[in-house]
Amino acid sequence: MVIKDYTATGTVYGNAVSNSFTMVTIYFDTHIFSHLYKCQEEKFHVLRRKILEHKEEFIFLYSDAHLQDLYNDSTDTKYRELEFMKDIVNDYHITYNAPIIQVNLETPHNRFQSIKPIEDTSWIDEIDPNNLSDEQIISLRNSMDIIAKDLNGELAPEWPFTRVPLGKSGDPFDKESMKAMVNFVNKNHLGANGTYKRVRDLASAIYNPKHIRVDKNTDLNAIAKETFLESPFDKILSALSKQFGLTNPDNSQIYLLHYYFLDNWGLCPEKRKTVKARNLLIDSAHSYLASYCDCLVSDDKGIRTKSEVLYKRYGIDTAIYTIDEFIEKFDEAIANNQKSVSEYIFETIEDHTKSETIKIDKYEGRTFTHIKPHHSYFGYFNQMIEAYSENDWGIMLGKRNGLNQSILLREIEIIVNRISKVFANIGFEYQPFQFETESEQLKEDNWIGRAWRCPNFIIRLEKLKGYANLCLIISPLAEQSAQTA
Repeated sequence: MVIKDYTATGTVYGNAVSNSFTMVTIYFDTHIFSHLYKCQEEKFHVLRRKILEHKEEFIFLYSDAHLQDLYNDSTDTKYRELEFMKDIVNDYHITYNAPIIQVNLETPHNRFQSIKPIEDTSWIDEIDPNNLSDEQIISLRNSMDIIAKDLNGELAPEWPFTRVPLGKSGDPFDKESMKAMVNFVNKNHLGANGTYKRVRDLASAIYNPKHIRVDKNTDLNAIAKETFLESPFDKILSALSKQFGLTNPDNSQIYLLHYYFLDNWGLCPEKRKTVKARNLLIDSAHSYLASYCDCLVSDDKGIRTKSEVLYKRYGIDTAIYTIDEFIEKFDEAIANNQKSVSEYIFETIEDHTKSETIKIDKYEGRTFTHIKPHHSYFGYFNQMIEAYSENDWGIMLGKRNGLNQSILLREIEIIVNRISKVFANIGFEYQPFQFETESEQLKEDNWIGRAWRCPNFIIRLEKLKGYANLCLIISPLAEQSAQTA
């Protein structure tokens, strides 16, 4: 059965209602790591033990956002927390390097020593105006102008649509003026003296006078039309991007703007008593980076609520859990990873027999029926597609992604070894992931995958060419033999 041409269209991995879940890549916010380090409640003792016992079955990640959170700690406790974090994350550091997310191996402690706090302005000294692109120059000029006008009360409420953005030419680039302004903003906006609270109060009163609140079921474009600017949120964000000289904003810039304005306009606000601009900026980074993982775990309601809104808005399938919800799901994931091949096959047959159709697509003579999954097949796949034509038939199990992110080599290694062990238990040869050989094949997008021939069918584990996903294809053996004869 051939389905690669169809999957290359990008229509396979859409949103679908599902009772299943996938848990391989896991993103804890800083508070969760801290809870696990301190273990002040019995549930954290138990969870910590389970994580350390089963961490080879999962990928726990950390980011610079965690390290920026730790800068707030003036004691040496942060270094002990960094060492503890290493025990869980195995040095998997997730970072955004436009236009892609990358995961590198670096200890949290070493990374902490190499980054600078948000408030640091030394980067300004490193700017060489002669090496800046036109877009960078335009962005810097507009950012400086908007900040200056805002501080002087010269920005009209409708400025996103009425201000004329600056071009490349104009006043020469002045590092000292820029540093003085950035220092002023850092001290008075990122600091804890309450300036952001007042800024948000004013912005909310102007732009959201009806005190509208949003949640994950809200149509943001429709709601935004009821705000002061009376425009869809997409149009507002586009206007803001142009105002700051971002002619081609990437995913992260749009996402972080969106996150900020959900709070700034009071659409999905943090508690006034505790809100700080610095924390909001870091939380937005947590939310964005977690969107490339299977789940985000946070006991911070603000992060969870805004993430729910934006994940729904952008079609991101990342699950969001409180710590108590995660504890339950983690136990379920551990159990899922330990099932026998007969249990996994039974779950697949059960869902296929129920055949609760989500949608049907037709492509080049084939019919693709998307079936609602009720299980996490092999503890990983959460999508079922039946492909049918006059000449062949088969089932594809896949994993949905809301973002076109890269798949980690470690993730592929975990799944290959898991499924190979399952089939080895019924007499097949164990085929573990050969890192040196297969990593090169994956880089060249020519991975050999795996295949298991059973009495009546063949099961193939593949990575779709040109697409960052693994899939498991189940085909009748007779048809497979006919095709290869």
